[in-house]
Amino acid sequence: MKRTILTLLIALAIVACSKEDIKKMEGKVDVTVYLKDTNGTPLKKWVVYAYDEWAWKHKGDSNPTFHAKQSATDDNGKANFLLSVDKFDEQEVYRFVVYYTEDNLGKTNLSGDSFPKNYRQKVIPVTLKSKDNAPITLQL
Repeated sequence: MKRTILTLLIALAIVACSKEDIKKMEGKVDVTVYLKDTNGTPLKKWVVYAYDEWAWKHKGDSNPTFHAKQSATDDNGKANFLLSVDKFDEQEVYRFVVYYTEDNLGKTNLSGDSFPKNYRQKVIPVTLKSKDNAPITLQL
């Protein structure tokens, strides 16, 4: 009987946790990145990559996106990520990156495993915290 009551209390405690509390216990944070051109116009359907410190250090020239998380922007230029932060420090440094080429016709987003030799990248390092992360804006 005591075991049943204890199990029930534990189950109720778990159910009572909010989605945000559960994410914090798991060391996860929601991150929003807005991608815009130089005029402030949202860039639609572009791929944004997120690298933690380990992934950034180990990315290679032959396959630069292998260890990165990725998200495509919506019609408002918004990309959403669910990323991990250190549970003890409650923070983690990430680099948000957009790969592209540029020519007379403008900028073209690159995604996938390999890029042409003349590719460019826009990189923004951000320290994410377990709570209160402001939206990030990448402007090309």
